[in-house]
Parts: sequence; C-alpha cells; structure tokens
Amino acid sequence: MMGTLKMLVDGIGSLFKWWVILAVWERALRVRGGKHTALLGPGVHFRIPMWDKIYVQPVRLRVTNCPAQTLSTRDNKVISLQLLLQYQVEDLRLMYETLHRPGQLAVAFAVSSASEFVRQHDSEDVNPEEVITHVKREVIPKLVEFGFTKVDVMISNFAYVRIHRLITGDMEAYVGSDHIPMGHDRQKDY
Repeated sequence: MMGTLKMLVDGIGSLFKWWVILAVWERALRVRGGKHTALLGPGVHFRIPMWDKIYVQPVRLRVTNCPAQTLSTRDNKVISLQLLLQYQVEDLRLMYETLHRPGQLAVAFAVSSASEFVRQHDSEDVNPEEVITHVKREVIPKLVEFGFTKVDVMISNFAYVRIHRLITGDMEAYVGSDHIPMGHDRQKDY
C-alpha cells in the first residue's frame, strides 16, 4: 500500500519537475513539443514539464554479452559460440532518430553475422579468428553508421560440440530376449 502511494506521489512529482541533472558520463536528447531536438551535455538543464521529453543515455564504453549460440557448419558439425560486443555511443541524435533499441540491434547484428559465417563454411574453416574477422567486417560499419564508436567484437566461448540424438516415436524396446514395442503392455498376446 505504501509502495503504491510512494510511486503515485513520485509520478505526479515528476510531471512538474523543471530540471534534469546529467552526470559527466551522460548525454541527453531533449525533444520539445514533439518536433524540436537539442543535445544536452553534463550539468543542470531546465525543461518545461509535460512539453519536453528527455532521453538520457550513458556515453561510457559498454560491453554486452551476446546470447550463446549453437550453430551447424555447412558439413553439419555443431559449434557452441558466445560473443562479447563492445561499443560506445558517439552521435546521440543519429542513434535516437534511426534506432528503437540500440543495444538489442547491435547484439542482433553480431549474432546474425556469426551465424551466417558458420552456416556457410565447413568445420575445418571455422575457428575463432575467422569468425571474429567476419563479424567485425560486417558489424562495425553498420554500427558506425548508426552513431556508435569504439566498436569491437570478441569471443568468450567457442567449442565444437558432439550431439547425441535420442530417436523417439516408433522406437521399439527390447527387454531381455522378448521383443516388446514401446507403449504396449507385456501381458497382452501379440
């Protein structure tokens, strides 16, 4: 009850807040009236409540873990791979005008590029250095085009995996010397 009341008071209070304070490692984009934008640096900035929308973004170097991937090479060997993506936001206005979720898009570019490379090559041609070279060649220009800088890609995990598949369905079980189809009762006559 008290938590809900506090959220309500904080929400109403933020509607009438006339300033925003940006730390040294933050930048912001102010959108006034839905059409005019201004870049804001560190410090105190005044805003018109309910007329200005402020988008704050840290501009420090970021490192993001990409999700682990299990990929098949062209010759059907399986590889487990995980990337690390490093980037920094340089052009805040360009980034906000072109992207909805910049971090997610950066990760998507990296994992799709790695997947494409592994899928198109045989296992003997797939090694961490080749994957990284391909991903960097594909991803860095794309991210720079959207306002990122200091982009780098690294591999945190890389391994060939042996897969064991259990076939189910019409599989039959052999118990002792009796041949009994799965799902059938031993008591019945065949």
